[in-house]
Amino acid sequence: TVDPATTVSLTRLDRAPGGAVADAVDWRVSSTDAALEVQALNLGSSLRIALPADLLTAEDWGLRLEFRLTEAPHDRVLLAANGFTLGFTDKTLLYLRNDRGDSDTAPLPIPACRWLGLALCCRDGRCIVSVEGHSDAIVLARLGVDLPASAPHEIAIGASPIEALRTLNAAIGRIVLTRGAPVVASFRIPATGRPSRINAAAGGGAVLHVENAPTFAMRSARWDGSAHDPRQAPDHYDAVMLHDDDVGDAAWPVTHRIAVPADAESGVYGLTVQAAGHSTTWPFFVTPRRRRADLVFLTPSFTYLAYADERLPEDLFPWRCDDAGHRFARANGLTSLYDVHNDGTGVSLAGFHRPLATIRDDYLYPLCGAPHLLPVDLHLLRFLAAQGIGVDLITDAELHRDGIAALAGYRGLVTGSHPEYWTAAMLDAVESFQAGGGHLAYLGGNGSYWVTATDGDTIEVRRGTRGIRTWSSESGEAHLAMTGEPGGLWRHAGRPEHRLLGVPQLVNPVLDHH
Repeated sequence: TVDPATTVSLTRLDRAPGGAVADAVDWRVSSTDAALEVQALNLGSSLRIALPADLLTAEDWGLRLEFRLTEAPHDRVLLAANGFTLGFTDKTLLYLRNDRGDSDTAPLPIPACRWLGLALCCRDGRCIVSVEGHSDAIVLARLGVDLPASAPHEIAIGASPIEALRTLNAAIGRIVLTRGAPVVASFRIPATGRPSRINAAAGGGAVLHVENAPTFAMRSARWDGSAHDPRQAPDHYDAVMLHDDDVGDAAWPVTHRIAVPADAESGVYGLTVQAAGHSTTWPFFVTPRRRRADLVFLTPSFTYLAYADERLPEDLFPWRCDDAGHRFARANGLTSLYDVHNDGTGVSLAGFHRPLATIRDDYLYPLCGAPHLLPVDLHLLRFLAAQGIGVDLITDAELHRDGIAALAGYRGLVTGSHPEYWTAAMLDAVESFQAGGGHLAYLGGNGSYWVTATDGDTIEVRRGTRGIRTWSSESGEAHLAMTGEPGGLWRHAGRPEHRLLGVPQLVNPVLDHH
């Protein structure tokens, strides 16, 4: 429900702590038609095939695909279309059910962690499904039910038409549609890139829609260990991994808009929402339209994003203090780049268009019971302001996008307290800045540490086979899907941090769980 007494206000967070009256900002904040109310989270990725009306015929059509379950699939759906559902019972037995409720169930569970082939044939009012081993062609299940005389206009892969059921944890490979014997549409998952839609390779006008940020550049049924770079052997990596806790864009409605003046000072600002007796401040960053100072502060926004919503399981990381953001993340199934998905595979994608409950000016890190990331950087920015030292502010996103142009005219670049996640473009820009006489004040730890890629509002990290405490990349899956470059540490890619920062990496085993 909506609290009619809801209020919003703006403050400058990088001038004084606690939202002092002197730091109030009088920019116009306008409400939209969307209500400020509790929103739902749509977790879980899936695929959806949109079909032209005349592509398939009710009398004779078929579908083939490759799949590999990553865990026992209790109450999940593998395929769904108008007329039938192919899914798993609570005992992980495969079933085929038509819309009238008639069903057929396999006697034994389908094995996980093994590439399998699925063949579906709908002919003369009957639907037959068979599952067999991809390498040995041994039939593991064969099911059949009657179908109404209609061809599907859409086929969902990994998602159920019943929203209460979670999506499937599985890798999906090549998909082929047939009408009679001929192939009318086929889909190949790209080995690099992160598309939201894939056109059919064999024509037919069908489109494969990618829902909610699954993971690309994963080992396919053809991977044999001979190639570890998706760019060199695309056939070995034409698979996409679906997770039931993936989240890309939460797609929540915009409830307020902030009119930032053209001459606004760059800095860290906060939108405070007061409702139902509680108050929350959400920070945002304003970058300069033109240079105002000789110094520029690089806000490590990619690092903020990588840590955001970290689950911090207490059996691995004993908490020294409580934090509502971490409790919210765990209660709502959110993840960070330090977590594993529900099926045990590592989280490699993190996006800005989701709840970021731990990016706050009052944040305390449970591992050390002290401020971490943004609030630490605010200490520095407030100190500079108190001393009358002018500094502009940019984020990792501007440095990646604009390169050396983002640093043009500045005499010095100041880092935040934890500038850990860097793209190649960011490294190139700072190296060029230094080569041109620019000064660098490195005021952090774990600087230029992890190879990072970015695509729009999402970053990607692969941990490499040495990994971190919570997860490592599987053999052959250490390359970034967005760029194809090897993931892991920049030092292992030939760009050690001391070349840029002047100091070797020092890791505190208590505070740093990398």
